[in-house]
Amino acid sequence: MDVELSFLKILQSSRQRTWKWPAVVNLTLGGAGAGVYLFGALFPVFGGKWPVEVQIIPFQLLAAIIVCSGFFFLSMEAGRPARAYRLFSNMGSSWMSIESFAGVNFIIFALISYFYPLKWITAAGGTAALILLLSQGFMVFGAVAVSAWNERLIPILFVTSGMIAANGLVLINTHADSATAKIPTLFFIVFSFCNLLLWGFYLFGQCREEFRKSVDFLRRPFALLLIGGLGHIVPLCFMLLLFLSIGSDRFALLSQGLYLISGGLLFFGSVCQKIGIILAAGYYRPIVFQADTD
Repeated sequence: MDVELSFLKILQSSRQRTWKWPAVVNLTLGGAGAGVYLFGALFPVFGGKWPVEVQIIPFQLLAAIIVCSGFFFLSMEAGRPARAYRLFSNMGSSWMSIESFAGVNFIIFALISYFYPLKWITAAGGTAALILLLSQGFMVFGAVAVSAWNERLIPILFVTSGMIAANGLVLINTHADSATAKIPTLFFIVFSFCNLLLWGFYLFGQCREEFRKSVDFLRRPFALLLIGGLGHIVPLCFMLLLFLSIGSDRFALLSQGLYLISGGLLFFGSVCQKIGIILAAGYYRPIVFQADTD
């Protein structure tokens, strides 16, 4: 009589090798470019014409250049950029296809809105920018079997991370001798605080062992100081100082350095978040399967 024996075999957790530095660059620049356009399009509604009249590079051009650069680096990762058209082949079920489609449309509308700043064109560009932001988060969230990515906070975390990167670029792109409106500065503070709060929930709000192992490096004091402290808390303090100083005689002296420092640190914090999630925490979850033996 033949006897079949079976046992459980465990495939240990391993680091994912598909998403590398070009993916990090695309996720960083794509979110930042989309955010720059959204800020530029919305601020005239809340704060007069700022930052349109005080920016160094028009936000439409800056946003389009940033997003184009992200897609360029991503195309280099595959080694065959001429085959990029295949990204549009699965619009119904692939967030990567949706991201690519939204990105191309965003670049087109952003450039058109620079030459023809009509409201409906700007609205179309803003819609494409928002879809681009969301699709990047859901693209990471939908990656199969990566424990630290398959968390419900990932999409909104990527949206807020893209917006704080945009915060930083907008501040850097603003003339230092201009009086910043209080409402836009308040936007910066709110997005930065929300992203910091979500980052804390993401790292410490999960009890699963496999998740804790994946984000172990990000929970160490050095990483917390780098991302949470230098990339969030320090620029938040600087922006609060900017907010409280607007309209005072000392504002012109304060703004010159604080624009560049806080803007650079915000962008740095967003970059470190993307590196941490994609590269440092990118581990496949262990797989248990049944194997037969004689």
